Parts: sequence; C-alpha cells; structure tokens
Amino acid sequence: MCLTSVSRHGFTRRAEPDEIRSDGRFPGVVPARSDAECRVPDPTGRPECVGDHGREPGAGQPRAGQLKPRRRLDCGPDPPHPIRCPEGRRRQGVAPHRPGEAEHRAGVEVDPESAAAVVPGLYAAGEVAGGMHGSNRLGGNSLSDLLVFGRRAGAAAAQRARQATAAPLDEDAITEAAAAALAPFERDGGENPYTIQHDLQETMNELVGIIRTQGEVEQALERIEALKVRAKALTVEGHRQYNPGWHLALDLPHMLRVSECIARAALERQESRGGHTRDDFPGPDPEWGRLNIICTKDGEGISLRRQPLPVLPDELAQIFEESS
Repeated sequence: MCLTSVSRHGFTRRAEPDEIRSDGRFPGVVPARSDAECRVPDPTGRPECVGDHGREPGAGQPRAGQLKPRRRLDCGPDPPHPIRCPEGRRRQGVAPHRPGEAEHRAGVEVDPESAAAVVPGLYAAGEVAGGMHGSNRLGGNSLSDLLVFGRRAGAAAAQRARQATAAPLDEDAITEAAAAALAPFERDGGENPYTIQHDLQETMNELVGIIRTQGEVEQALERIEALKVRAKALTVEGHRQYNPGWHLALDLPHMLRVSECIARAALERQESRGGHTRDDFPGPDPEWGRLNIICTKDGEGISLRRQPLPVLPDELAQIFEESS
C-alpha cells in the first residue's frame, strides 16, 4: 500500500516510514487507492492535484486500510498529460517504477503426491509451495497448480486429521510464545517495526533484485544480520485489537528469515536460470540445472544444502524432447 499525506493546502506527498507510529497509525496520512490517477505537474510549477482518493485537510486520523468519504480537491486546471500510477505515488511528477512480483518460484518443500511438508501435519500448495514450476512459471499455470495440488493437500490433511490423535500441549512453550508475542508492548524506547520493514524492503530491492552480483548479495546479507539484531528490540503502541504495527512486529522475524533464504540461495547458485539472473554468471550451467537448493533454519541463521532433482519419468522426458 502506498501512503500519501495531505497538507493544509490539499496537496500530497509520500509518507516516510518514520512518520508511521508503531501501532500502525499515521497522523495526517491516508492510504492511496491502487487505481488512483496521477498526473504530470503543470509546466508552470502548479502543484499536482489529489485524485479521488484524496481527503479534505483536517479530517481526522484514519487507520491503515480505512477509506472514508473523500471529495476531489481542486488544485487548478488539470495538466495535459495524465498517466496511470499503479501505486498511487507521485514524486516530482514522476510515477516511480519498481519490479513487481506475480508469484514466488521457491517455497516449502513438499511431497508431490500429498503436498505434505517435512514438518508433520503441515501441508502446502500454490505459491507457498516450491518446486512445481521450476525456475520460471508459465503464464496461467498458477490456477492449475492450486486446483491440482490444493485438492491433494486438502485430501491428505483430512485423512491425517481422521487418523491422528490430539497431540499433548506443552504449557511452558505456550507461555513462552505468548510472552514473546506481547513483549513489544512492554518494551520502551525500542525500534519502530515500520522502520525495519522499510529498511528490509530497500535492502532487497537494491541488492537482491532482478540482476544480482556476488558483492551486492553479500552486502545484503550483512544488512539482514544487522536488521535481525534490531528486530529483537521492537516497541509497539496501542492495544491488541486491530493493531497493524503489532502484526508487523510478529511478522518481521519471518520476513527476515525468508529474505535471508532468498539471498543465500541466490549467492549459492552461480548461474543465470529463469527468474534468477547473476550478472557475474550470465548463462545457465547444466550441472546447476540438476540441483535444487534447500534452505533450513539453523539456530539464528539459515543453512543450505544441494539436493538432486528427481529423475524425469520417461513419458514426460519424451514430451519435452518432442516439443524442443
């Protein structure tokens, strides 16, 4: 979501992370609709107009995700060159462009027949599961993936539920988890979770983007380690009822872990294949084409291992040979 702040003159600017309070409130800032229309500023320097998603100055402090009645603010004649801004952002009249992701290639390692993960009782299908599409998904295959493997996951999970008995609960573990979840409310002077999220986004976008190099990915891993330390001392305000800042504080350790998996796997795979491009290894390597990289939580970090791909059945191999 893009956040825009409306000044007393009715004009907009982008809200910075340090303006967002740790409970998810952001005084004077409203969410911009994804289909907002942005316009190139008038050549004479006239400020650009707020679109229909703008809000009248002084109309309270809405929460993240809330949309209240708006009116169009008249900032003068419309400029002659309207453009579409998918994120509703406007900065010096230029709609910024960043790569967008349709679906993850990697995900939880699962059994192809049952969609069962290595964690007992966990089943995964669709974007959260890895291995289905290889290094690059064909357009339109996501729905087929969900239909086929979603059914397999549901059927296997239901069968397990019918056969399994209730596992004993570890009351000490539950108490410890609850205390860790509530700790940001009890900590004063800690980090704002939105600041760390912003720094993580910038790190991954700048250093682990579409085109990757060893030096940049190594620099990203150093930043992630520093962010992991900062994320241990988060502070949130407000209460537990609908508190996006608290939700983000709970999500951040997992976001950092996934980011580390992406970066370490990108550093390990010394080739370019599908959606993974290494500028220092510009072509595919047949040896790497036979391997998957498995990331596993190892204490506070992530360990990697190379796992050979399953042998392609003869009937499928024949189809590939005929189509190539």
